[in-house]
Amino acid sequence: MKNIIIIGSEGLIGTALIKGLCKYYNILAIDKRKNSKNSKNFLSCDLSTMSGIKILKNYLMLSKKRYFAVINLAYPAVRGKKKNFFTIDPFEISEEISEHFGVYFSTMQTLVNYFINKKIKGNIINFTSIYGEFIPRFEIYDKTSMNMPIQYLITKNNIINTSKYVAKINLKKNIRVNCISPGGIIDNQNKNFVKKYSRFTQTNSLLKAKNLIGLVEFILSNKSSNITGQNLIIDDGFTL
Repeated sequence: MKNIIIIGSEGLIGTALIKGLCKYYNILAIDKRKNSKNSKNFLSCDLSTMSGIKILKNYLMLSKKRYFAVINLAYPAVRGKKKNFFTIDPFEISEEISEHFGVYFSTMQTLVNYFINKKIKGNIINFTSIYGEFIPRFEIYDKTSMNMPIQYLITKNNIINTSKYVAKINLKKNIRVNCISPGGIIDNQNKNFVKKYSRFTQTNSLLKAKNLIGLVEFILSNKSSNITGQNLIIDDGFTL
């Protein structure tokens, strides 16, 4: 079986992907700490830090396995998540954007160098969000404690555009870079929010994490060998 890496393996989507892909791939799971028992191979590191990136580089350099793909689901905790546009500190927002985006930039840089040095036909899949390209429907957050912070939109948009940039500069090096942008995922949200959100979808529901497995399988496969530099949206019609 081929070897792949899943960053952010212990989250909702990461856990679902490991369950769905472990039959077909040897998976190196990466996260700050291990919460589940889904993966036998686990590397503990914080890729929002230079020491964490160094751990990843050293692991890849010393490993006898050749990893052909990485799925990045990293999502560092954001301190200003519940603050709105009118009250958030601009210096705080810059910090949060830098931390979140930095994980993706450093990981792409590390993996591209790894693929080139090892002469591997590489495949990078960055998970972003529909809000990387679309303005939120703010009304679905009314009468809930939830909101959609602007730093989240800025970061996801940056990841999408940088992924396209990295795909383009590596166009002749057999390295593909794509994004997957899901809509809302069911995760015990406020019932009022779920009801309002669901009005805009085909199945009158949010996505389940397992609904993303098929698209990931396709992007990992040779059937998608001509797809690079794209942002693939899976939202059950929410953004229509």
